[in-house]
Amino acid sequence: MSKILIGTSGWMYKHWDKKFYPPELKNGQKLNYISNHYITLEVNTSFYHFVKASTFKKWYDESAPWFTFSVKASRLYTHIKRLKIDDELINSMNLFFSTLKSLEDKLWAVLFQFPETFHKKDDRLWIFLDNLGEILKNQWILPDIAFEFRHESWFNDETYETLKSHNVALVIANSSRYPFSIRSTADFSYMRFHWPENMFLWKYEESDLRYWKNEIDRLSGDLKKIYIYFNNDLDANAVENADYLVSLFEKDN
Repeated sequence: MSKILIGTSGWMYKHWDKKFYPPELKNGQKLNYISNHYITLEVNTSFYHFVKASTFKKWYDESAPWFTFSVKASRLYTHIKRLKIDDELINSMNLFFSTLKSLEDKLWAVLFQFPETFHKKDDRLWIFLDNLGEILKNQWILPDIAFEFRHESWFNDETYETLKSHNVALVIANSSRYPFSIRSTADFSYMRFHWPENMFLWKYEESDLRYWKNEIDRLSGDLKKIYIYFNNDLDANAVENADYLVSLFEKDN
């Protein structure tokens, strides 16, 4: 049976105050608070900005002992370079994964999210994954790797086989705005819930989450783990939805 890890994408949202965080809680206490509520969360700030090793170490120290992080890789690799290997990309990725080591055993996964304008490029994908494997080996770091594609050209058997050969998960990103496929390409799965109609704003109905609970059960099979993150952060919808999905799995135990 797969280990199910459910959490949210990010945690520093002002609009979560009073709805999730107690009003007296300071910003510096929020990570510890949410780490005692969930078992995992997804770090998004690393997509936009370089995060120092000292910051990752601070998060390691502030979070609960059992907590885990998934970290989104820089948009330099996905939106600017678009997987094209050059010295700048290699040097940046070496630095990125070097800083991630400050999360120690709490680093479990790294997410690469691509833009909807990035069309399928098989050779570039294979070469990037080979280079990524070498970087991880040289850095002595082995997080799970997940790729979220947003252009339909990537969703075919050739892509799936390339990901499988490198044990990289195809992200199951629920959204009517972008294509997705419910399948496994690695020994784990990675799911992101944006909500179909209006990304980041809407709340899943309980019936939606019961449907997804069944899909997750069907997927689990021989998978080691399934990461599940809610990205519909407005009005703390992500928290409400994550809590309900957690409750569905707790009923099984």
